[in-house]
Amino acid sequence: MASSANDDQDQSKTMNGYPPPPPVTGYPTVQPHSAGYPPYQGYAPPYPAGYPNVYPYTAPPPAAFYSTPIYQSMPPERGRRSFARIILWMMIILFFGAFVMSFLTWLIFGTAVPAFRVESLSVPTFKIANSTTLTAKWEANVTVTNHNKKLDIFYYHTEAIMFYYDEPLAMSSLDPLYIGKNEKRTFVANLSTMSPGNDNGGESSMLLKDIDEDRRNGDVTFNMRIVVRGTIASGTIWRRKMSLRVLCDKLEVQFEAATGVGTLINNNRKDCIIYS
Repeated sequence: MASSANDDQDQSKTMNGYPPPPPVTGYPTVQPHSAGYPPYQGYAPPYPAGYPNVYPYTAPPPAAFYSTPIYQSMPPERGRRSFARIILWMMIILFFGAFVMSFLTWLIFGTAVPAFRVESLSVPTFKIANSTTLTAKWEANVTVTNHNKKLDIFYYHTEAIMFYYDEPLAMSSLDPLYIGKNEKRTFVANLSTMSPGNDNGGESSMLLKDIDEDRRNGDVTFNMRIVVRGTIASGTIWRRKMSLRVLCDKLEVQFEAATGVGTLINNNRKDCIIYS
């Protein structure tokens, strides 16, 4: 048997052509297990404190487990919502209160706008000299009717302006006027002018030529504006200021050839338009 084992070793040397490797030194000799399996190798003991790990590529320790945090939804800002709700309700209450007060004021006192009407208009003097100078006078009788049953009207400032189309010719301030409940009052607006014709140069001369041509044709159309400022009141309980613009347009004046006096054609009365 020994000779056969030696023969096998010689054959392996002859077949491989390489000498057998030398034995490895520096490691403990591993004894074969009785059952043919190598013994179980456990974990190496930890290094003592103060000594570095000579194997830098050892497996790192397992990462710590982090659970995903669950964020709770923030509660609504009740304070801000409550404050905004209070402001909204206050605005609604104030608006509703103002509406109710206005409605009660209108229901109790009423706010009917007074009516203006041109009863007559005469032009006793109307002269144009050399198409440069205008000398004219206007006398307008205007009635004002207060349709309010519980309110008095007092006009402390009244101003009348006479126009030829959109060009002002004369202006006059009137006396204060008081109109009681359901009353009608008449005031007279006396306007006069004397334009030298040199203020606007050629434009004034062209304007006077147009007026003179209309007069020679028989009639001239004027427009009158009235601006009033005053108060409406119910005794001493309630009082409010008011301002009105009154437009009395298309006042057609016909001039007589003999006397040169102008009056409204057919004495037509003219209702005025009021802007508050």
